[in-house]
Amino acid sequence: MNIVFIIMVFVLGLVVGSFLNVCICRLPQEKSIVYPPSNCPKCGHRLAAIDLIPILSYIFLRGKCRYCKEPITTRYPIVEALTGFLFLAVYFKFGSVPGSVFYLIFVSILIGITFSDLETQTIHDYFTFAGIAAGLLYGLYSGSLVYSLYGMAIGAGFFFFVRVLGQLIYKKEAMGEGDVLLAAMLGAFFGPNGIILSIALSFLIGAIVSVVLLLLKIKKRGEEIPFGPYLAVSAVVVIFWGELLWRWYLGY
Repeated sequence: MNIVFIIMVFVLGLVVGSFLNVCICRLPQEKSIVYPPSNCPKCGHRLAAIDLIPILSYIFLRGKCRYCKEPITTRYPIVEALTGFLFLAVYFKFGSVPGSVFYLIFVSILIGITFSDLETQTIHDYFTFAGIAAGLLYGLYSGSLVYSLYGMAIGAGFFFFVRVLGQLIYKKEAMGEGDVLLAAMLGAFFGPNGIILSIALSFLIGAIVSVVLLLLKIKKRGEEIPFGPYLAVSAVVVIFWGELLWRWYLGY
């Protein structure tokens, strides 16, 4: 195994993670992700190249802006490190075949969606539309476009039903439009079997996390909890262990 190539994959992940931070910060505010150049969100000072080195800049600056000395959110190094390690995980799982590029795009979008939803409780359409397009292209590349379309229909259809049913029962939005599009995106990548497994896992993960948050009094009853991160985490589980879980279930 080429250690140099592994390092390159990790560094690529860090760089993509840095770009994702820009998207997470600007897209919910309907701002351009290209212009103006990166700046401090507190004082607005344009950042120098040395301030933009993934993870290392945060460490060297001790988590504070070089110019105004205000704290930098820990989300920046977390997103960068998480993207780097997930890039490595995809490489170790799928190798350097062309198709693995789609999974690198997929996990990148999942990270962007997760942190955007956690911070703003919204999933920007740019994330999901890009993910759906990538999923359909992957289906075309792998010769399973029909299964991608079936998966999209199942994912979007199920969450649209939950959204409508929740509005009828609770008289308020129980599932956001972004969650419906996210489910369509997962279906485009996974097809019917994968999206069904992902949906089941997302509700299981969501139930466990919600109970823990309530017990720790981090959240209160009736307080909204974004569902996008649960879908994203379930998608990562399906990417790396989905086939194993299906075999276990069918064997059981």
